[in-house]
Amino acid sequence: MRRPTLFLTVGLPATGKTTAARRIETEQRALRLTKDEWVKALYGHDNPPSAQAVIEGHLIQVALRALALGTSVVIDFGLWSRDERTALRQAAADLGALVEIHYFALSPAEQRRRVGERQAEASHTTWHMSDQELAGWAATFDIPTPGELDGSEPLDEPPAGFATWDEWRRHRWPPSVRTDMPDDPTPTNRAALLLALHAGPGFVLPNAWDPGSARILEQVGFPAIATTSAGIAWSCGVPDGGALDRDTMLEQVGRIVAAVNVPVTADLEAGYGDTADDVGRTVALAAQLGAAGCNLEDAQAGRLFAVDEAVDRIAAARAAAPAGTFVLNARTDTYFVGTAGDAFAETVERAVRYAEAGADCVFVPGVVEADTIRKLAAAIPVPLNVVAGLANLIDAPTLFSLGVRRVSLGGSLARASLSLLERAGRELLDSGTLGFLDGVIGYADLQRRFGA
Repeated sequence: MRRPTLFLTVGLPATGKTTAARRIETEQRALRLTKDEWVKALYGHDNPPSAQAVIEGHLIQVALRALALGTSVVIDFGLWSRDERTALRQAAADLGALVEIHYFALSPAEQRRRVGERQAEASHTTWHMSDQELAGWAATFDIPTPGELDGSEPLDEPPAGFATWDEWRRHRWPPSVRTDMPDDPTPTNRAALLLALHAGPGFVLPNAWDPGSARILEQVGFPAIATTSAGIAWSCGVPDGGALDRDTMLEQVGRIVAAVNVPVTADLEAGYGDTADDVGRTVALAAQLGAAGCNLEDAQAGRLFAVDEAVDRIAAARAAAPAGTFVLNARTDTYFVGTAGDAFAETVERAVRYAEAGADCVFVPGVVEADTIRKLAAAIPVPLNVVAGLANLIDAPTLFSLGVRRVSLGGSLARASLSLLERAGRELLDSGTLGFLDGVIGYADLQRRFGA
C-alpha cells in the first residue's frame, strides 16, 4: 500500500502557499486544509485570533485521521514556527506517513504588492494587512533550514517542559478544549486556551481595568485579556501600589471576568498577604471567580522578597490552582526595584526557581535594552512576558523577534484613556469646543456593543 504524505506549505501571507496547495491537492489527490478558507467561511470579515487557534486544532485532527486512513493531506497554515513544523513531522512519522515541506518566500516589496493587489481585486478572500503587521510577522518567522526542507535534519528535542512532541502538539493545538470555548467557556477551558497562546510565536495581552474596557478589547479581537492593578486602582480614585485591599481588587477582577468570554488573567500584585498561605488563598479566590491565570510579584513596598520566600509563595499559588487549570505568571522585579548584585544573573536564578516551583511563565518588567531582553528569553526555561510602554517603547513585533512570547501593557491603556479624558476636559474648560469628539465611537454603536 502506498504511504500517504503530509504536505506542509510554509511561508508568510501572499507568498503563493494556497496556489501551490491547490496544485498539490489536484496532482496528489490529497485532502487540502486551508485555514483561512475556514475562518472566512465562519467569520467573514472578522479574523479573531482565538478562532484561528480553534480551527487549526480541528483541522490538524482531521489531517491526522486522514493520514491514518491512508489519504495524503496538505496543511496550508503557513506554519511560521519551527516547533509547529517539527511537531507535525513527528505526528506524521508516528503514523508511518511521509512529509514534504514546501517553503515560499518573497521580497517584502513583492509581498506588499501582492497583498495590495489581492485586497483591491478580491477583498472577500483576504483581510487588511498593514506594513507594520507584515514586518512584525516576518520578524517572528522561523525560516526552514535546508536540512528541514529535504528531511535530512533530525527532529529537534521537544521544548523544555514537554516529554514528547505529541504532548507539545496537544498543548499548542488542543481542539477538544477550544471547541467548547465559544459556547460554554469554563475556567479550565479558558486556562488551556491562555496557556496554548504561550506556545505560539508570541501574542499581545492588553490590560483592562473595568468590564467596559474588557468588552471593547474582546470585540477588537484579542484572544485573552489581563487586568491591570494600576488601572483598577486609578478607576477607584486611588494610587497604584497596594492602596486597594484584596476583596476590593477581586471584586473588580470578578466583574471583568464575567463581562467577557475570552480568558482573563488577573494582576494580583504580591498576593495580598504576608505569608505563603495568604498568597495561596488569594489565588484560590481568583480561580473561583473564573480567572484563567494571574501575575504574582516577588516584591512589596519597594523591596524584593528573599528568593526562598518568593519560591514558597509561588509554590503555594501553584498548590491552590493546579497546573492545567490556571496559568501562573511569576513576576520578578529585579530590574524594576533593583538588586545589590548582577540583575541579569539574579533574574535568571529567580526565574529558574519559580519555574521549578510551578510557574508556567515568567514576567520581567523594567528591562530597557533589547539585547538584555534577548538574553533573558534565551536563558529563562519558560515563556517570557515583557511589558511594553513602561521602561521602554519597543514594539510587540520586535519583542517577539527577541524571543518574548507574551507582551502585556500594564496600565498603559488606562493611562491613554485617562490622558484623553484630561485633554477633553482641558479643551472644554479652556475653549468650550468639542474637538475631542472627532473620531469617537457613536452612542448607538456603543449601545449595540454593550448589548442594547
